[in-house]
Amino acid sequence: MSYDQPDKGAKFTPRDHPEWLGKLFLVWPESVETVNFSRPDGTQDPTDMVTADVAIIDLTDPQTGKPTFLENARIGGSALAPQLKKKLGKKVLGRLQQTPAQGQKSGAYFLADWTPQDAQTAEQYEAAFPRAAYQAPSGAPPANAWQAPQQSGPSAPQSQFPASSWGGAQP
Repeated sequence: MSYDQPDKGAKFTPRDHPEWLGKLFLVWPESVETVNFSRPDGTQDPTDMVTADVAIIDLTDPQTGKPTFLENARIGGSALAPQLKKKLGKKVLGRLQQTPAQGQKSGAYFLADWTPQDAQTAEQYEAAFPRAAYQAPSGAPPANAWQAPQQSGPSAPQSQFPASSWGGAQP
């Protein structure tokens, strides 16, 4: 019998990625967990952490040529985690923003409301990169894997979003 190691998840750190600000995020929050962090004075700081898959639709990953995708990302924060923890099992769409900094602390990250054009872009993204439905383990991709459409030919649906912006035509 073989076992897989636990998934560590992708690192979700907006402060380390200024290029994420203003980008369109599609988030699938899956679970929430309270984690106790230790403050410098020794007291505990209970913080909600949301585990989610995250697509940054309008930010191309230079390694894949496709939109940036973070699998099983652990998301915290005083504004972002509360926005997501009430949406478990749903899709959340918004543009990443940051509140103005106060003193020495950086501002909180949050998802701003989406526009109708953002929703259209997200629909096109989902058509090009559908999220696979759960299947019992059998060597099939995990439930949260992305797969490009497998249809081809004249009857295949065509995305109105230029495929070239996501690294070329889909298989």
